[in-house]
Amino acid sequence: MSNKNIPMKPILFNTEMVRAILDGYKTQTRRIVNNDWIQSAKLPIATDENKKIWHFWNSGEHPAKYQIDDVLYVRETFGKFTHTRFGGTHTKIIYKADRDLEYRGINPSNSGEFFHGWKPSIHMTKEYARIFLKVIDVRVERLQDINCYEIEKEGFKDLFQNTQMCVGKAEDWWINLWNSTSKDEYKWEDNPYVFVYELQRIKL
Repeated sequence: MSNKNIPMKPILFNTEMVRAILDGYKTQTRRIVNNDWIQSAKLPIATDENKKIWHFWNSGEHPAKYQIDDVLYVRETFGKFTHTRFGGTHTKIIYKADRDLEYRGINPSNSGEFFHGWKPSIHMTKEYARIFLKVIDVRVERLQDINCYEIEKEGFKDLFQNTQMCVGKAEDWWINLWNSTSKDEYKWEDNPYVFVYELQRIKL
């Protein structure tokens, strides 16, 4: 069965996060919860008051974009590389997250007419996707509720030996990453509510 015949939803990741997924580090992602919904909704959830974490029932009633068991295809920055061989022109899809482009004889920085430029991830269609994820859990929490072990699940690669190192290096990495991609009023210091998606990479 072709990938495009399987029901899927798109999810966007930047190049750094795509590499973390490929390397097996990233198994979580956080996305903003609409503040109006937080203030007005009757949450269809089970509540843990101590942790202030809301785990959704798999009811389909909550406004999360992704729900348990959804299959997602990752949109990432990509490009087309064309070359002539045996009298014909061949096209290959390449991905900016790949570190070995030059070793494969593809160097977008100097490949001239053969490289057609990087295309933003938002333009990637399902047929070009190579990474597929399954949603295995959804919950809501405040952004600052994240701990160092979950920062690692968000893609932080360095191994840390103690809490002090975690609170310093890992938290700084996470705050910089979040603030670099979030809109005003949803920065780390604003401590917004976020959907936390637990993800599992799958093959199709």
